[in-house]
Amino acid sequence: MAWMWLLVLVLVIVAVVVKIRQSLRVFIIRQNPFGRTQDNHPSNNSPRQPLSSSGKYSSGEVEKMVSCEFCEVYVPVSEAVERSGKIFCSHEHSVAYFARKRSS
Repeated sequence: MAWMWLLVLVLVIVAVVVKIRQSLRVFIIRQNPFGRTQDNHPSNNSPRQPLSSSGKYSSGEVEKMVSCEFCEVYVPVSEAVERSGKIFCSHEHSVAYFARKRSS
């Protein structure tokens, strides 16, 4: 009977660890990937072009991924587009996001 309680305890610990790791991963990805604060954003709403792929990542390194506000797909930060402090996977999704915001 004691082994059942031990098994339940182990399963609960594993579930808690998995949940914590998932929440930390989302928090890390949702941080501002461009390193800019709201104070130093350009005043216009023009979308920021994707960061140039300068080839600074070697084959062994991993590039930071960010989530699109419109479709929630993860894209590399070098391919992301920033507009009004929001991150998008493409210019089209930035336009669609703000069009949807205006209509609602």
